[in-house]
Amino acid sequence: MISSEMSPHLIFKIERVIDLNLQILGLLSEITEDIGDPALRNLIISVVGDKNGSVRFFMLLLLLMDGNNNLTENRRL
Repeated sequence: MISSEMSPHLIFKIERVIDLNLQILGLLSEITEDIGDPALRNLIISVVGDKNGSVRFFMLLLLLMDGNNNLTENRRL
């Protein structure tokens, strides 16, 4: 079971991970547009999917850890 308490420092680090992954997603999207080879494009699209999963995981983690602050009632991912 996940402990429901997080230090502000840990929250900051997780938010930073989310921000960096979102930046990477943007760059990967730009790269995908510039690649003409369909096989290579599909590989990069797969990496985009993995990154998207990482972002969703860390966002969910923050929501679960902050569940005592009324986020559990109206949470949507």
